[in-house]
Amino acid sequence: EQAIARADRRGEIRVRSRLGFLLHDLGDPDAALEQYAVARDLGRRHGIRDDGSLDGYVGNARRATGDIEGAVAEYDSAIEQLRRAGSRMLEATFTMDRGIAWTIAARHADAVRDLELALALSYDVGSGRLSVLTLGYLVVCHASEGRVALAREVLARARAIAGPTAPEREILDLHEGHALPLAEARERVRRHPPPVLGQHRRLAVDLLQRAIDRAEPPAGSLRLRDGALYLASGGVVRLGAAKLGVVRLLVARRVAAPGSVVATSELIAAGWPDERIAPRAATNRLRVLISNLRSDGVRAIESADNGYRIAPDVTVLSD
Repeated sequence: EQAIARADRRGEIRVRSRLGFLLHDLGDPDAALEQYAVARDLGRRHGIRDDGSLDGYVGNARRATGDIEGAVAEYDSAIEQLRRAGSRMLEATFTMDRGIAWTIAARHADAVRDLELALALSYDVGSGRLSVLTLGYLVVCHASEGRVALAREVLARARAIAGPTAPEREILDLHEGHALPLAEARERVRRHPPPVLGQHRRLAVDLLQRAIDRAEPPAGSLRLRDGALYLASGGVVRLGAAKLGVVRLLVARRVAAPGSVVATSELIAAGWPDERIAPRAATNRLRVLISNLRSDGVRAIESADNGYRIAPDVTVLSD
């Protein structure tokens, strides 16, 4: 009977982990983290340990919320356990994922180190898909550091492995945008309006948009009116209750005290005033909301000093 109960718990942990993976892939890392937390708690309470892969999946979800430091700590734990267990495929996967985290943080030397190690492991285990994905992120790193010729060589290697019909070719086309003129890069992003499904496609769009913003920083004004944000580009972003609460506070603070930062706790209270949320889950929820606003085109919100603010060089109008 105890053995059956233990097997049931193992099954629930696997289901929770898989559900978290699917939620993250669909673009809801906050919900994924909630499932992973339940799986971890079950494992601790019943003395059930996995091979380390759950730590890696948590790392992916943390990375998606913008918590790069937390993600890297999870990857470190996962990779060490997987290496001991001899799970080379998963070791390769989460080494690549750690490289992606460094890429997002623009720590390209660290990213290239991890990505090249992941690439070697992917060759050893014979995973063409993992090789293609890893080479794609190497393209981003090399292009970001100005090594455009090398980026194109790596891209050609990836395309040769992928073949003409592989679904990863769409992701490689986005990565190629880092080596193209700005107008062509913007066109690659426009082909993928939100919501972008699939974590690697979503990452590719986000990385390319970040590169475009660095090369041509957004400027102009934001106007908050009738529950919507009017952008300098001419776009209009309709705001739901949580987004409206957060944006109203950011705009009010920007108008009253330009350059000041709104604390994370204040923004959480503004976005979800009637909810009692665990601090970590609330912080993750806010990160996802800010990320979604950026995906909507509101790129004037920046993180600073344990909070957020509207960039000082952006003119803000509120009716």
